[in-house]
Amino acid sequence: MVFQNPDKKTAPPTGKEKGLSVESILSNAFVTAKRKAIPQDKKKLIKAEATPYSPNASQFPKEYRNILKQIGDYCAHKIQVSLKQYLRINIEVFWANMESSIFSDFISHLPSYSCIHILQSSVFQHPSLIVQNIPTISALMERVLGARILDKPTVLEFTSVDIAIVSKITSMITAEIEKAFQSIVPVSWRIHRHETNPMLASVIPDKENIVTMSFEMKGPFPPGTIHLCLAASDLLGHLEKYKKNQMSSQNKQQNALMKEQMKKIPVEVSIRLGEITLEYNDLMNLCVGDILKMDQPLFSPVSVYVEETPKYIGKLGKSQEYWACLIEKTVGSKK
Repeated sequence: MVFQNPDKKTAPPTGKEKGLSVESILSNAFVTAKRKAIPQDKKKLIKAEATPYSPNASQFPKEYRNILKQIGDYCAHKIQVSLKQYLRINIEVFWANMESSIFSDFISHLPSYSCIHILQSSVFQHPSLIVQNIPTISALMERVLGARILDKPTVLEFTSVDIAIVSKITSMITAEIEKAFQSIVPVSWRIHRHETNPMLASVIPDKENIVTMSFEMKGPFPPGTIHLCLAASDLLGHLEKYKKNQMSSQNKQQNALMKEQMKKIPVEVSIRLGEITLEYNDLMNLCVGDILKMDQPLFSPVSVYVEETPKYIGKLGKSQEYWACLIEKTVGSKK
């Protein structure tokens, strides 16, 4: 489905409508001739209605925001590499922020003329949205068509050809986001449709809590923002499962580390030949040469103590030039 503004006249059939591929469309000179620039007064209206979007991120649990921030940082780098290779320009993409609000607040703060792609995935109950600034995406589109100067792009009403180009760029962005999300949820999006009027992109219930991941894009073109809008209910279950798996993995690592550390702790092991009880007077009269008779017969088993606890029963002997003890059984064992 392609949305066209009510005041827009019907355009002649484009290359896409004739069944040509995107590659062949881009090679034809007639493409740029059919692109219609937006009047100056409408440009002013678009700029004036672009109010700041600043919902409350505290509604989303902090531990989940930290997880999404890590994903966002990774996404920004991968999107930058992908677009730089495709467009062959110096482009920078930064993780901006993660916000939480209800869907009606998000959609109402968008400019009245925006580049919106509605995404669908089998793993999410609700559709997702990718929203981009019109001046920014128009500059990238002109770059695809061969333009070299992008700082003052022509703001356009999209034809089906333009939508094909913009969808290609959006698909590259979503592909990198999908890769980053694989550790949490194996999401795979497809572009359901493109809209420019935010009111026609109200595909999520107005009161539904959403999460918005935002990226800043800079380069030799008007700077812009990429918003990824997701229903919070679609994410929470996957994030909770990911957190439990992560904690379980951390516990296993800690246990393994503790076992390794315990292996290196020195433990005192002693062998007791027997015991003897002396009266105090006999103890005071002990001198060199006296013989103490133990309570254990000669060659009888001896007790092996670990720290102060008897653990084994052994037999005394000799190994090379040293006294030795052969462990025969553990304390309490019948064998």
